[in-house]
Amino acid sequence: MIESCEVLGRVCDDPMQSRTGRSVTADEGYFDVEEVNMLQSERLRTIIGDPHAPKRKRERQCGETRATLRRAKQAVTSKNGKALLRKRGEFIERSFCHELDQGGMRRATLRGCLNLTKRLIGTALAFDLSLLMRHLHGVGTPKQ
Repeated sequence: MIESCEVLGRVCDDPMQSRTGRSVTADEGYFDVEEVNMLQSERLRTIIGDPHAPKRKRERQCGETRATLRRAKQAVTSKNGKALLRKRGEFIERSFCHELDQGGMRRATLRGCLNLTKRLIGTALAFDLSLLMRHLHGVGTPKQ
Protein backbone atom coordinates (compact mmCIF):
# COMPACT_ATOMS: atom_id res chain seq x y z
CA MET A 1 0.00 0.00 0.00
CA ILE A 2 2.75 2.44 0.94
CA GLU A 3 4.63 1.68 -2.28
CA SER A 4 1.52 2.39 -4.35
CA CYS A 5 1.15 5.77 -2.61
CA GLU A 6 4.76 6.59 -3.48
CA VAL A 7 4.22 5.64 -7.13
CA LEU A 8 1.02 7.70 -7.21
CA GLY A 9 2.93 10.66 -5.76
CA ARG A 10 5.57 10.37 -8.49
CA VAL A 11 3.02 10.05 -11.28
CA CYS A 12 0.92 12.97 -10.04
CA ASP A 13 4.05 15.12 -9.53
CA ASP A 14 3.44 15.24 -5.78
CA PRO A 15 6.59 13.73 -4.21
CA MET A 16 5.78 14.98 -0.69
CA GLN A 17 2.27 13.47 -1.04
CA SER A 18 0.52 16.60 0.11
CA ARG A 19 -2.48 15.77 -2.10
CA THR A 20 -2.18 12.04 -2.83
CA GLY A 21 -1.97 9.02 -0.58
CA ARG A 22 -3.71 10.45 2.47
CA SER A 23 -6.55 7.96 2.82
CA VAL A 24 -7.44 4.38 1.91
CA THR A 25 -11.03 3.52 1.04
CA ALA A 26 -11.98 -0.12 0.64
CA ASP A 27 -14.80 -2.61 0.99
CA GLU A 28 -15.46 -4.04 4.44
CA GLY A 29 -14.23 -7.43 3.26
CA TYR A 30 -10.69 -6.03 3.41
CA PHE A 31 -10.92 -5.02 7.08
CA ASP A 32 -8.24 -6.58 9.29
CA VAL A 33 -7.36 -4.97 12.62
CA GLU A 34 -3.60 -5.50 12.24
CA GLU A 35 -3.54 -4.12 8.69
CA VAL A 36 -5.68 -1.13 9.62
CA ASN A 37 -3.43 -0.46 12.61
CA MET A 38 -0.35 -0.58 10.39
CA LEU A 39 -1.91 1.81 7.87
CA GLN A 40 -2.99 4.19 10.62
CA SER A 41 0.53 4.15 12.08
CA GLU A 42 1.78 5.32 8.65
CA ARG A 43 -0.60 8.32 8.97
CA LEU A 44 -3.03 7.00 6.36
CA ARG A 45 -6.70 7.53 7.06
CA THR A 46 -8.47 4.19 6.69
CA ILE A 47 -12.06 4.29 5.52
CA ILE A 48 -12.89 0.61 5.67
CA GLY A 49 -16.04 -0.64 7.35
CA ASP A 50 -15.69 -3.24 10.10
CA PRO A 51 -18.04 -6.15 9.32
CA HIS A 52 -17.56 -7.67 12.78
CA ALA A 53 -18.10 -4.49 14.81
CA PRO A 54 -21.36 -5.60 16.50
CA LYS A 55 -19.82 -8.94 17.55
CA ARG A 56 -16.59 -7.58 19.04
CA LYS A 57 -16.27 -7.63 22.83
CA ARG A 58 -14.61 -4.46 24.14
CA GLU A 59 -13.41 -6.09 27.34
CA ARG A 60 -11.36 -8.66 25.36
CA GLN A 61 -9.44 -6.01 23.40
CA CYS A 62 -6.19 -4.34 24.33
CA GLY A 63 -5.96 -0.55 24.38
CA GLU A 64 -4.21 -0.32 21.01
CA THR A 65 -6.86 -2.43 19.29
CA ARG A 66 -9.62 -0.37 20.86
CA ALA A 67 -8.00 2.86 19.65
CA THR A 68 -7.57 1.45 16.13
CA LEU A 69 -11.21 0.36 15.95
CA ARG A 70 -12.39 3.71 17.33
CA ARG A 71 -10.42 5.68 14.72
CA ALA A 72 -11.67 3.37 11.95
CA LYS A 73 -15.28 3.81 13.05
CA GLN A 74 -14.92 7.58 13.27
CA ALA A 75 -13.49 7.69 9.75
CA VAL A 76 -16.35 5.61 8.30
CA THR A 77 -19.12 7.52 10.07
CA SER A 78 -17.72 11.00 9.35
CA LYS A 79 -19.22 13.18 6.64
CA ASN A 80 -16.05 13.00 4.54
CA GLY A 81 -15.78 9.23 4.99
CA LYS A 82 -19.34 8.65 3.86
CA ALA A 83 -18.71 10.82 0.80
CA LEU A 84 -15.61 8.80 -0.11
CA LEU A 85 -17.50 5.53 0.29
CA ARG A 86 -20.27 6.86 -1.96
CA LYS A 87 -17.70 7.87 -4.60
CA ARG A 88 -16.13 4.42 -4.36
CA GLY A 89 -19.49 2.81 -4.95
CA GLU A 90 -20.39 5.17 -7.75
CA PHE A 91 -17.19 5.05 -9.76
CA ILE A 92 -15.49 1.76 -8.95
CA GLU A 93 -18.24 -0.70 -8.08
CA ARG A 94 -20.56 0.55 -10.82
CA SER A 95 -17.83 0.21 -13.45
CA PHE A 96 -17.11 -3.39 -12.40
CA CYS A 97 -20.81 -4.19 -12.46
CA HIS A 98 -21.11 -2.67 -15.92
CA GLU A 99 -18.16 -4.68 -17.21
CA LEU A 100 -19.56 -7.89 -15.77
CA ASP A 101 -23.14 -7.41 -16.94
CA GLN A 102 -22.98 -5.35 -20.14
CA GLY A 103 -19.50 -6.46 -21.16
CA GLY A 104 -20.40 -10.11 -20.84
CA MET A 105 -17.69 -10.92 -18.33
CA ARG A 106 -19.85 -12.90 -15.90
CA ARG A 107 -19.03 -15.97 -17.92
CA ALA A 108 -15.99 -16.23 -20.09
CA THR A 109 -15.70 -18.80 -22.84
CA LEU A 110 -11.97 -18.31 -23.30
CA ARG A 111 -9.22 -20.58 -22.09
CA GLY A 112 -5.99 -19.51 -20.54
CA CYS A 113 -5.07 -16.71 -18.20
CA LEU A 114 -3.51 -14.62 -20.97
CA ASN A 115 -6.63 -14.71 -23.14
CA LEU A 116 -8.87 -13.89 -20.18
CA THR A 117 -6.62 -10.98 -19.25
CA LYS A 118 -6.82 -9.62 -22.80
CA ARG A 119 -10.60 -9.87 -22.68
CA LEU A 120 -10.81 -8.09 -19.31
CA ILE A 121 -8.53 -5.30 -20.50
CA GLY A 122 -10.65 -4.93 -23.64
CA THR A 123 -13.89 -4.56 -21.72
CA ALA A 124 -12.26 -2.09 -19.30
CA LEU A 125 -10.97 -0.04 -22.23
CA ALA A 126 -14.39 -0.03 -23.87
CA PHE A 127 -16.00 1.16 -20.65
CA ASP A 128 -13.38 3.88 -20.15
CA LEU A 129 -13.79 4.99 -23.75
CA SER A 130 -17.56 5.26 -23.29
CA LEU A 131 -17.01 7.41 -20.18
CA LEU A 132 -14.56 9.63 -22.05
CA MET A 133 -16.89 10.08 -25.02
CA ARG A 134 -19.80 10.88 -22.74
CA HIS A 135 -17.68 13.40 -20.84
CA LEU A 136 -16.35 15.08 -24.02
CA HIS A 137 -19.55 15.13 -26.06
CA GLY A 138 -22.19 14.95 -23.36
CA VAL A 139 -24.30 12.31 -25.09
CA GLY A 140 -24.71 8.60 -24.79
CA THR A 141 -24.97 6.06 -22.04
CA PRO A 142 -22.45 3.44 -20.95
CA LYS A 143 -24.49 0.76 -22.70
CA GLN A 144 -24.21 2.56 -26.04
